[in-house]
Amino acid sequence: MFYSLFMVEKYKLSDAYFDVYLILQNNQMNNNLQKYYLLKAYANGSESALSHMTEMFGENYDSLQLVNYNKELEQYLFDR
Repeated sequence: MFYSLFMVEKYKLSDAYFDVYLILQNNQMNNNLQKYYLLKAYANGSESALSHMTEMFGENYDSLQLVNYNKELEQYLFDR
């Protein structure tokens, strides 16, 4: 997890965001963090994130709504 977080912070790699999502997926207590990293992976172009996006948000997810959701989620997670 540390290496994935390092790659996310330093290089903003989409697959590193997705790796963090996969690690957090095993812990149900971090549901908001899972969504955050999945959305960041998708927004940064991770092809692996696409199938998980439909699994988590349904077939008809709206990209614009997800951008707004991600901003709200960032505020909730980091602006406390």
